[in-house]
Amino acid sequence: MPSTARPGRILVVGRHSFLAQHALEALDPAKVEAVGHEEIDRPELLDGIGCVVNFARHPLAGNAEYRLEQMDTDLRLAHRIRQSEIAYVMLSSRKVYAPSEGPLSETSPTGPSDAYGRHKLAVEQALRDLLGERLTVLRLANVFGYERIPGRRTFVAMSLDRLAREGRIHYAMSPFVARDFLPVTAFARVLAQIVAAPPGGVLNVGGHSVASSTPSRPDVPAPI
Repeated sequence: MPSTARPGRILVVGRHSFLAQHALEALDPAKVEAVGHEEIDRPELLDGIGCVVNFARHPLAGNAEYRLEQMDTDLRLAHRIRQSEIAYVMLSSRKVYAPSEGPLSETSPTGPSDAYGRHKLAVEQALRDLLGERLTVLRLANVFGYERIPGRRTFVAMSLDRLAREGRIHYAMSPFVARDFLPVTAFARVLAQIVAAPPGGVLNVGGHSVASSTPSRPDVPAPI
């Protein structure tokens, strides 16, 4: 698959997020512009930009009150770059896939079983309509690190929060559900490789797919 990369700097949106902070450590600061989500409407924001990576998401994503067109920063950014040659990298989720008892690959059937997965899949489809081959979708596994961030609902964050509040870790998880965990430092390293030459299409990014320091590709199924 050919790269969709264009000459220019990398725009990181949502610079204060847990993932963005680690990604910025792996990226060349001379080639990066990092902004908060509240800055995405700045008129000059996209000047000299070759690739956009959006880490910002609306806190209502996954809830019944969420309205895609009004609240999603991915769509707002995509509309801004629609008539340009800027590449776009979206951070999606493995939750877009249909429930499966076997390994998941980029070609596995989609069919989310919860609202968050449905919202992510809807954004993927809307961005694809707007950007075509300039869109690279990263379907992430469980990215973890030291994340004492109030309200962050990941396995590690919830466990650490409960440890701090109650002095113990108690997290109910079915032993029959396979999960793929990826250290945030490994995620940042792989993301830096991807944004340097975004390939377009869909990539699963998880612990299995980076075993050789490269993300999985559509023709190489990645187990989860």
